[in-house]
Amino acid sequence: MKRYLLTAGLALGLAIASFGAFAANALQPSADLYTASMATGITSLALASAVLATPSLEAALRTPVIGDKVEFIASANDFVLTPGSRYPAEITHIWSPSCVNVEIEQEINGERTTLGKTSVFLRQGDTTPPAGYYAEFAAPA
Repeated sequence: MKRYLLTAGLALGLAIASFGAFAANALQPSADLYTASMATGITSLALASAVLATPSLEAALRTPVIGDKVEFIASANDFVLTPGSRYPAEITHIWSPSCVNVEIEQEINGERTTLGKTSVFLRQGDTTPPAGYYAEFAAPA
């Protein structure tokens, strides 16, 4: 991911700087346009360099494994589960590091039962909770 961001930042910075040089030579505008373009290009290059120095968020995320225990948080429009409540669940299928299927353990009328949910957003780190339902890794016991 860093490689793509770095490449995009470098390309943007060089393109803006090149445009500034072209505009200054071909169009003969004021020196302000050239200076602004060069400054923007240099800023883009600096931002691309900062990406390299930033620790990768991907490295900080935990890779889900089938069988991992998570907490399922019900959405406001759920008809079976209490909205906003947390339920113990287990990962049953992995679509991506942030999208999984889960099996939720719940009690209905005094009986333990399970309920499956598909394509559940697996929230990790400081990501913003989605508007719908989602899951988080269970706190270590």
